[in-house]
Amino acid sequence: APAEARRAARGAPRAALQHRALHGIDAQTLNHREFRCVRPAAAQEPPSTMIVFDGSGSMWGRLEGDKKPSKLDLARDAVRANLATTPPTAKIGLMSFGHRRSGDCNDIETIVPIAAGDAARFIPPLDKLNPRGKGPISETLRQAAAALGKANPSSIILIHDNADNCRQDPCDAAKEIAAANPALKINLVSLGIDADELARVACVAKATGGQAFDVKEAANLPAAIADAFKLALLSPGTTADTNPASPTAATKSAAAPSTDTPSLTLAAKLVATSPNLAVPVRWRIFKSGTDQPVFEATASTVATPLDAGTYTVEANVGFASARKSVDVAEKGPTRLDVSLEAAALRVTAKDLAGGTASTTALIALQTANAGDQRPARPLWIGHTQEADFILPAGTYAVRATDSLAQRDETLTLAPGNVVNKDLIMGTGHLELTASAQPDGAPLDGVTFLIAKDDPESPDGRREIARSASLRPTFALPAGTYYVTARQGTAEVRQRVGISAGDTVKRAIAFGLAKLIVTPEIPTLRNAQSASKPAMLTRILSLEGDPREIARSTAATPEITLAAGRYRIESTIPAVNIKAAQDIDLEAGSTRRVTLKLDASTVTLKLAAAATAPNLSWEIRDAQGGILLRSGLATPSLLVAPGRYTARLDAGDIRLEKPLDIAADGQPRTLEFALP
Repeated sequence: APAEARRAARGAPRAALQHRALHGIDAQTLNHREFRCVRPAAAQEPPSTMIVFDGSGSMWGRLEGDKKPSKLDLARDAVRANLATTPPTAKIGLMSFGHRRSGDCNDIETIVPIAAGDAARFIPPLDKLNPRGKGPISETLRQAAAALGKANPSSIILIHDNADNCRQDPCDAAKEIAAANPALKINLVSLGIDADELARVACVAKATGGQAFDVKEAANLPAAIADAFKLALLSPGTTADTNPASPTAATKSAAAPSTDTPSLTLAAKLVATSPNLAVPVRWRIFKSGTDQPVFEATASTVATPLDAGTYTVEANVGFASARKSVDVAEKGPTRLDVSLEAAALRVTAKDLAGGTASTTALIALQTANAGDQRPARPLWIGHTQEADFILPAGTYAVRATDSLAQRDETLTLAPGNVVNKDLIMGTGHLELTASAQPDGAPLDGVTFLIAKDDPESPDGRREIARSASLRPTFALPAGTYYVTARQGTAEVRQRVGISAGDTVKRAIAFGLAKLIVTPEIPTLRNAQSASKPAMLTRILSLEGDPREIARSTAATPEITLAAGRYRIESTIPAVNIKAAQDIDLEAGSTRRVTLKLDASTVTLKLAAAATAPNLSWEIRDAQGGILLRSGLATPSLLVAPGRYTARLDAGDIRLEKPLDIAADGQPRTLEFALP
């Protein structure tokens, strides 16, 4: 093999090795399927593939006979599992459509650009997919083909559950792509679509020399996606076929060696007394004394012709590995069972004991702190219903995190152990939607906040989560929570109780209403707008403890609010003029409120013909607070009805007078005569 390929293989991160179920894999099917003999050859360009994942709203549906999870979850798990076994030299990208906006045929996004590297970079964007929109398949295929360019070999894997519903013909798009790049193949994995729609898209694979997989049942989905990955040359050991008349390399099987030909048959075990492992094993065979493999394969067991002699066999499964020397006989098969001295661990997160596996928990695995003070080392993290690992004997820490719930366990594994560990989260799920009116369509642009009791918080509650999704789901430990839904100034609050294993669904109706406030000062009704003081209007909710939910400095604020009880306050900042009114708003209504602010204009002046340098005026309220301080000759101030004190300082002279303002709105002038 080329030196570059050997170095890349040695540098492949261990975390990207096989992550597949330990049970339910047919060893006979895997036997002899994925291997290649390594021989000197010219360097070949790594495969380039764009995975196109349907993000239209229908992906939340389920396949025939399957109650849960959704098509999205099933396909996402299968893609994640196959990415974990993909060689890091393969160039892969991820696109989706319809995942950001409803009803938009231009909603197409390259989420992960095409590049080689660790498959872990796909996990966060896959987990964030939230189907909601249309299905512009034709235009997405064109953009995927453009991103691949003239790469050879190259392919597109389209995972979808509908034909194009944006008035374009995917057959035309496929013909254009085939004409521009005959080497590019499109493989389709169609999820539960009817015969008419299947006929509309089957031409895409046919026109480009790809394959179409019609998946009707959930049980068939993982195999279909695995085959699509093999056709895209993304499975370890698959190579491009240079003979167009032969079967695709991804589906070829090795011919069994003859009984007289020297050969080597390999199988892996946890320990010598364990049964053969029925999971993919990465095999490498070296001629004794050399560091260049003469054979590589990924399969549970393999049988390959080899010249008689001494060899070193290397087996890698998950995080475990072993090397063993073997002498291949001059005639007939030689069998070698490789003992990994390892353990098998299956981790499952469940809401409650005896329940089903969680579909939303994030499972993490790391080494535990060793006695020699070596730090813990992260090994794997991902969303999956059952996380399966082959591990060297030792102590490990596993963690399941589901939204706000977390469970940790430390396990010590001995060679040969097969451990099934359930992490009981004690959680329930809260599913929320909001609408403008009862039984209305889900409302976009709503922020949902979740709080719980906290005696140490100033208001006795502490926010623990929030989301702006259209249909957010929260995994919460059993208990009582307070849900707040906000859109603009509208706010609705509800109290929710959740038990372990429960799924609580709440549809929150805002019952929106419009409030129009006109604050006015009768004495200034006919004054010019420029001479009117700026006013501040505040809206306080009276549901529970009064709290401000909106404010405005507009002359006539118009505010949309949820139905409920409110207090409206209008003030003139920096002075004591204020008006307030409590109202009840009904859903769907428009309420107009006029707030009258009683006030009079007070003017201070010296008596006729009196003059004085360095004048200083003050007006104080009954509590001694200063409302006016001025050096003007005749200052004026707008004040509310009440009792005040006016003061004049002129050099060494200080004069004070009481000032009573009635609620008649009449202006007052107060004269001071100097002695």
